[in-house]
Amino acid sequence: MRLANEAKIDELSSTLASIGVRFLQRLKGQVSEIETHTNNITELRKSNISLIGIGKIAHQISGIAKPVGYPELGERAAKLDSNIHIFLNGNPDACPIEDLVLESENFVRCCLEIMDLAEANIG
Repeated sequence: MRLANEAKIDELSSTLASIGVRFLQRLKGQVSEIETHTNNITELRKSNISLIGIGKIAHQISGIAKPVGYPELGERAAKLDSNIHIFLNGNPDACPIEDLVLESENFVRCCLEIMDLAEANIG
């Protein structure tokens, strides 16, 4: 029985590691999208459309980051998503657009640091 449990744990660990690798690969594209949306806010003043895009990505990241070993990233993503919802639901004084842009930029930096660390550990 113990060997069967160990095999299941090994299989689960392998599956989570594989999901983690796919998460990091996908994160690269998501970071690029967030950067594009953030630039659209600051340069083109397309705030609502871009904020919706950032919020969707942050929501996706917040749901998977913790189970694959990045709980802080998940928390930051959830906070960003929440603050975007506050702004979009008609309370811009609680979360001014300038603060959301800064939070998005900081979130991108956090993602890039995690990807750099992961790459250094793999390579």
